[in-house]
Amino acid sequence: MKKKLWIVIIAVLAIAGIIVCSVKFPYNITFGQVFASQPKTVAKIAVTDGGTGKTVQTTDPDKISRFEKDLSEQKLHFSLIPVSTTGWSYRVEFYFEGTYGCYSYTLNDGFQNNGGYHGNQVTGSYVAEDYNSVNSKIQSFYKGLQKS
Repeated sequence: MKKKLWIVIIAVLAIAGIIVCSVKFPYNITFGQVFASQPKTVAKIAVTDGGTGKTVQTTDPDKISRFEKDLSEQKLHFSLIPVSTTGWSYRVEFYFEGTYGCYSYTLNDGFQNNGGYHGNQVTGSYVAEDYNSVNSKIQSFYKGLQKS
């Protein structure tokens, strides 16, 4: 009887763990879903080129809105293991009005809160379904900010 009880308890805990992980780490998301979960208006975006270490930024609401719109349909998948540990191409930091720190996405590494920012957005390792497309959109935005 005790053995059956332990099996039931373990099964219930396993199911609860799966439910918690699926809520905390949705497997498939789009950038649009991430942007929709932002608690406040993005006041600034900074993009860092992982190859050069140079950062460009903007506070222009139109540029920020266009960038978010360009990425909104791009799909991401949760990954327990980061795709690459040898470096990254671009990191995008989102700074919100009236908050400290930022929320960032590092291409094919994932989302995280930085510098004391405590938002409720998704965090963790998320890889782009179409890496080349996401890389191209971020690169284009970065180069456009370099010129302005």
